[in-house]
Amino acid sequence: MEKLVVVGIFFDGYYDLWEDYLECFELFWPDCPYKKYIINNTCELKYEKVYNVEVLHAGEDAEYSRKVQTAIELIDAEYYLLLLEDFFIGEKISKDPFEEILQFMGDEDIEYYSMPLNEFQTNKRRKKIGQKPYLRRILPQAEYTISCQPAIWKRDFLKKCIGKENFNAWVFEGIYTRSIRAHSGKFLQKTCEDHRNLLHMYHGALQGKIIPDTYEHFINKGYKLKNKREKISCYQYRIHKDKAKLKELIPVFLQKKIKTIKKSNSVIERYQQEIDEIMGKMGIE
Repeated sequence: MEKLVVVGIFFDGYYDLWEDYLECFELFWPDCPYKKYIINNTCELKYEKVYNVEVLHAGEDAEYSRKVQTAIELIDAEYYLLLLEDFFIGEKISKDPFEEILQFMGDEDIEYYSMPLNEFQTNKRRKKIGQKPYLRRILPQAEYTISCQPAIWKRDFLKKCIGKENFNAWVFEGIYTRSIRAHSGKFLQKTCEDHRNLLHMYHGALQGKIIPDTYEHFINKGYKLKNKREKISCYQYRIHKDKAKLKELIPVFLQKKIKTIKKSNSVIERYQQEIDEIMGKMGIE
């Protein structure tokens, strides 16, 4: 059994982003001591040997959850670092950032160690853990307690959270946004969130377009992203960042009231019926 493996949960329709993910990984963390995997649908990867990554297929109709289930079934590991194809490592990693974390997770019996990208860090008001100012408790009042952001999962907890049904990433996050159980102290007592962005990851795409700040960062590092996607406008991206900042200032209970009044058409609301159905099948309240 491996102690930790790095697993990219990839969508075949985003194939054009895969080489940037792997190229940045190899460029900035060439001596990664952990085995790397990609779980996709059926697409063959022409350059997997170049980047020392193993590709496993979950099937043509496999959604996010089925790919995670495939990882658990086919990769024997105690912990899984789950990533998406548009999370690009953007700074040199000189030493193993996870050795100390894995020791901490073992000592404290942590089952979920979240490491969200900077723009998704919404827990700055949460309770700090001990003398570690960068480490926070995930509290029940948070909107997102479990998400698809970079995280190290203990095998049994991941298996319990992902279940046996086949559903996409938005449904997965929707389940754990709506679940009463996932917002309880008991469920969250073995979870935490690290705000250091240890892998120096940059968010690659938003609404299917490349984020201009990310593109410019890699240009400044001497690497030009290989995908040919259009860049999202600076105006649209500024609106996105302003909304995130505003959301950070509003308590969760007020956010819910605002959503009810505005009847916003969020992605999760678009999948509401499927979320309810999957929660019923998984027995999640």
